[in-house]
Amino acid sequence: MDNRDENNKDIVIENEEKWIDGLNRGDVSVADEMFDPKCEFYITGSQKSVGLKEFKEQVQKDLANFPGRHFDLKEKIIADDKRVFRWAATLKEVPILVEGLIIDQVENNKVVKRWEQWDQPALDVFKGLAMYKEYMGKENEKKLAGLREFTINHLYANVWSRIEHLSIPERSMITLSLLAAQGRNEELKSHLKGALNSGITSDKILEIMIHVAHYAGWPAGNNGERVAKEVFKEIKPENKKRTFLFCMLVKDGQVEDFDKWLGAHVQVTREKDEGCFAFEKHQFVGNDRIFILYEKWQNQSCLDKHLDRMKNEGLTAEMLKLLDDTRTFDISGW
Repeated sequence: MDNRDENNKDIVIENEEKWIDGLNRGDVSVADEMFDPKCEFYITGSQKSVGLKEFKEQVQKDLANFPGRHFDLKEKIIADDKRVFRWAATLKEVPILVEGLIIDQVENNKVVKRWEQWDQPALDVFKGLAMYKEYMGKENEKKLAGLREFTINHLYANVWSRIEHLSIPERSMITLSLLAAQGRNEELKSHLKGALNSGITSDKILEIMIHVAHYAGWPAGNNGERVAKEVFKEIKPENKKRTFLFCMLVKDGQVEDFDKWLGAHVQVTREKDEGCFAFEKHQFVGNDRIFILYEKWQNQSCLDKHLDRMKNEGLTAEMLKLLDDTRTFDISGW
């Protein structure tokens, strides 16, 4: 093997180590350096490949759902144009070890094809917990045993996750109708909270109950409306989730410094701040001075505590020194 092959080998290993480090910091920007723009990704359980943009979006979504996830690179095998890596991930949110293999096809030091094989039982737990959190707006608090285990590992992992066929709000409205028609009040209460968290308005839910009354009987529709109004009283405005886009224009010549500062801030926020469902950093493609934070918080109180921490630790002042302008867009009702 000549020196060029050795250098290529070192570059590939270095890039993979950067990728793992980026995942642990909640930063996927190294993907643009590591993967070819036309790279194809084949992931366990998927019937077709996805592109780089879709892959990055999915990774960012997973990191937002599980900010306490930590990756370790265990083994590396390199032969010709193929690279094989074995990795393991632990989750702070639930005591589970997820292991997997990555196979990369490399051309000119860029990954052009990637195959990811996950431990399927562990993957089902991972997918199920992530989907439950996205729908319900909170962590699963019940022990994964008995029927609850199947609820998370199958129902949420393999049915609710089929969003390419029916979106989460669509599945939620179907579920509300079925539970109301059957008079399953406890389950209906739980799914009403999930529906509200998914952006289904109270007016739309009451309209669903009118529909139920005409197809499943007046008592069923009337009971569903009564249960819904009870849930509406429980979920006060201050307890509703808050979702924002925080747009920042960085001062000329400060982009690199701000990028590093923001990456560290994102990681600390995900690990430290209670009620943070999503805290994702994006950089505008057409103008690298524009950064966007996508933030989703459990409620206003959690958001206020985050802002207070930033102010008390001097982070707000640090940030403003690097910025020319900021804009905040409240998209909580979208």
